[in-house]
Amino acid sequence: MTAVPPQPTLTDGEITLRPWRDDDVDLAPALEDEQIAHWSGSPRVSTRDDLAAAVRRWHEQYDDDRSVVNFAVELAGVDGPVGTVEVRRCPDGVGDVRWTTYKPFRGRRVAPRAVRMLASYAFTELGLERLHAEVDAENRPSSRVALRAGFRREGVLRGSATLGGERRDMIVYGLRRDDPAPDTVLGWTTLMDSVLPKKRVIAHVVVRDTGGRVLLCTTSYKRDLELPGGAVEPGEDPLTAARRELVEEPVAAGHHHRRRARDPLRGLVHHRRARRPGLPTERPPAPAGARRARPRPPAPRRQAVLNPRPAVSGRSGT
Repeated sequence: MTAVPPQPTLTDGEITLRPWRDDDVDLAPALEDEQIAHWSGSPRVSTRDDLAAAVRRWHEQYDDDRSVVNFAVELAGVDGPVGTVEVRRCPDGVGDVRWTTYKPFRGRRVAPRAVRMLASYAFTELGLERLHAEVDAENRPSSRVALRAGFRREGVLRGSATLGGERRDMIVYGLRRDDPAPDTVLGWTTLMDSVLPKKRVIAHVVVRDTGGRVLLCTTSYKRDLELPGGAVEPGEDPLTAARRELVEEPVAAGHHHRRRARDPLRGLVHHRRARRPGLPTERPPAPAGARRARPRPPAPRRQAVLNPRPAVSGRSGT
């Protein structure tokens, strides 16, 4: 057996995957919560001793021909881990991928980016040909993580796992080494075709300022401008989908995030109604003597109302 190289540190400039350190066991346990314990099937939240034992086990498994590679996930500007990602080597060049995001850092797109980095490492350094993840059918935040990381939904394993003594369905998400990149037209459409019906409902949101301008967004896979919004997922109503997409895209917060397949704020465009031929470029002046209506105050932000449930662990926690 060839010598195992040291576990590397991987980074995209903001997200870093690195080996676990001894001092991490003093920080991470305080960040775990009941959601991680629930989805991982643990009867309780992990203690410091639990994590210390897990870190020793991960180091031993890495040394054992990298049978399991578990990284601590760091976020720039934050001390200590914000989550974990892991790949378990299976026969025939296949890897089982798992992840956890600690509660204070959910909703910040940490897990999808970390899983994408892990996938690249698994294909290039471990020589794997296929990765898969099994996610509880009711764990929708983790299903979104898998999709955003480029994994296609491949099917449902009915009753393949137990959680709290109950038989559960697990959704299988898969990614092959030769799959088209998700930021291409082919990659994006095949990814969406794996999870959405061929006939889809699209929910868009009209965002207009007091000057009558309408917010339009660009995407990274086509040239057309479009309203913020997106596809209605199975089990959603259009209003819920529109609210979720408005936050996820993240127009409401006004941040500029690079999305893997859709980049709505790249080249953000404010568009007047007059762009269509035949419409006036400005509002007509008020008749002489008419009272001008007071401008409406800006609507309060609804981020707290719109925020979806945060992404938590996939099949397992720590």
